[in-house]
Amino acid sequence: MRAEEIEPKTSRIFDMESYKLGELTQELGPNIQVWSNMSTTNANTELVKQLRQDIETWECQTVEFKKTATSDHELAETVAGFATSNIGRIYIGVADGRQITGIDNVSTGIDRDAYQRRIARISRDLVNPLIRVRVSFIEIESRTVVRIDVPKGEEPVYYVDYRPWIRDLSTTRKLEPSELKSLYQQYFQTSLGQPSDELTNYLIEVLSQLSDTQIIYSDYKDHLIKPDVYQLKYDVGATARRINILSRNPFAKDLAIDLTLKDLSSRLEDAEAYEFYMGAESVQEFGTILQACFTLSNRLLEQVKKNMPTSTLSDFKRIVSENVEAVKGEWIKSAKYLQRGELGKLQDSFRRIGYTFHRLGSLPDADKYADLSIELKEIGEKLRNLSSTQKYFLMYGAVNPLDKIKKEIEPILSKLDSLRQQLL
Repeated sequence: MRAEEIEPKTSRIFDMESYKLGELTQELGPNIQVWSNMSTTNANTELVKQLRQDIETWECQTVEFKKTATSDHELAETVAGFATSNIGRIYIGVADGRQITGIDNVSTGIDRDAYQRRIARISRDLVNPLIRVRVSFIEIESRTVVRIDVPKGEEPVYYVDYRPWIRDLSTTRKLEPSELKSLYQQYFQTSLGQPSDELTNYLIEVLSQLSDTQIIYSDYKDHLIKPDVYQLKYDVGATARRINILSRNPFAKDLAIDLTLKDLSSRLEDAEAYEFYMGAESVQEFGTILQACFTLSNRLLEQVKKNMPTSTLSDFKRIVSENVEAVKGEWIKSAKYLQRGELGKLQDSFRRIGYTFHRLGSLPDADKYADLSIELKEIGEKLRNLSSTQKYFLMYGAVNPLDKIKKEIEPILSKLDSLRQQLL
C-alpha cells in the first residue's frame, strides 16, 4: 500500500481553531494534557493542573511522590520499576502529607541543566538497560516541583545493581524469581524467535523495525496527549536507534539497503526530537515526518522480503497461537486490573502485543495464507490503538473505560480465534 493511500485518523484534539485548550481539556476529561510547546506560562499551568489532580488521587500504579531525591539509587529503582511495568511519572518536592515542599537550588537555567544531567546520568548509568526519561520543572505556590516522565521500556525487565525492579500499585519493589521468569516468558512469547540462519535472523530484525515504523504511523494522532506522547516518542526513538545499528551490519551493505536504513533512522530521530506547538499545523508537520518514514519503510520492506525464504519461522503457527492466548488472557484479567488500579498493565499489553501481530503479518510466512498478512497487520493496529489514553483509558467521573474497550476487543478476539483455526 502506498503512503499516499493512507489517511491518518483525524482527531478533534488538535482542532484548535474550534477549541481553546481549557475547553478541550474540560470536554475530554480532567486527566488529559495536550502535548504542545506552549508559552512557558500556559505549559506550567497544565503541569500544575495535572500535579494537583495526581496529589488528590495520590500514589498509584502510574504515580510516585518524593519529598526529596536524596539517594540516586532510590530514584533509579523507581525509574526501573516504571520502565519494567508501565508509563509512570515521578514528582520530587511533594511530602507524604500531600504538602508541596518543592526542591532547592533549581532557580536558574544553569541549576536546572545540572539537575537534568543528574537525572539523565541516573537513568543511563544506574538503570540497566538505560532508559530515556523526560524532566519538567513545575512552578507552584512559589516553589519548584520536578516531574520525571518514564516510558515503558523496550526490554522486559530493568535492573539497578543487578536487582530487577517492578511497580506494584503504589510501591516499587524487587521482582520475585517467579515474576522475573513470567516477564521474560511474556517477552519471548511476543518475540519472533531466533532462526539458525544468521542472514535470515538479520532480515527478520530489519523487517520487525520496518513493521514498527508502519504501525506507529497508522494511528499516531490517537497518541498525542500526555502521557501517551512520551511513550510514542520513546518508541520512535528506540526504533531509530535499532535501525541505525542494523544499517551498520555488513549484511546491509551486501543487500544495498544500508544507506536507506540510515536515512530512515535519521528521519525517525527527527520525529523523536520534534516539539509540538499549538495548532493543527504542528500535528501535520509531525505527520509529514512520519509519512516519509512510512514510505521508506514500505519500500525497504518489499526489498527485504525478496531476499527472504518463504518460510522464516518453523514455529510461526505456535507464535500466532500463543499471542492469541495472550490477548485473551489479558482481557480476562481486565476487571482485576481495574479493581486494583493497574489498567496501565492492560494498556501496555495491548500496545506490546499489537506490535507483535503487525510484525507477524509482515513475515513471508503470513503470505502463504489467504489475506492472513493483511488481517494480522489490521489486528495489530487495532490492538495498539486500544492502548490510546485519549480514546479508551481516560479515568474521570463514573466512566468505566472497560465498557468502551469491550465493544472493540470482542470482535478482535473472535477474529483471532478464526485466524488460529485457519492455521490448524
